[in-house]
Amino acid sequence: MDRFLMLYEENPRFFTNILDSIKDAIFISDEKGQVLWINKTSEEILDISKNEIIGKNVQNLEKDGIFTPSVSRKALEAGKNVSIVQMMRNKRKYITTGHIVKDKNGQHICTVAHCRDIDNVMQNTSEMDEIVKLLE
Repeated sequence: MDRFLMLYEENPRFFTNILDSIKDAIFISDEKGQVLWINKTSEEILDISKNEIIGKNVQNLEKDGIFTPSVSRKALEAGKNVSIVQMMRNKRKYITTGHIVKDKNGQHICTVAHCRDIDNVMQNTSEMDEIVKLLE
């Protein structure tokens, strides 16, 4: 853990660099649904830049058709982690999960959503089935 924190101290962008390296879309909003940060994959999937989306509310983004429904909104309303199929404005479907993040006192501090293209999931599942058959 000390080494991990030291890496952060050496490079304050350490965590965002990690999140940007992930091929799933990562979308972080505060306890009220205001967008705090998205990774590069989110920018590509949503066809929107960080500068255009940060500070916007997930309910408004949903109304504008950026994504439907908003997994962050659903997680906020439920007060727990939620998984759904979400349609992006590019008309592609994604498996999306909204995770509620709480502080040490149990207070909700943010929601982290991640999503993966359903077509890619199905292709990976098919490839795994083929690998299992080869290994048998």
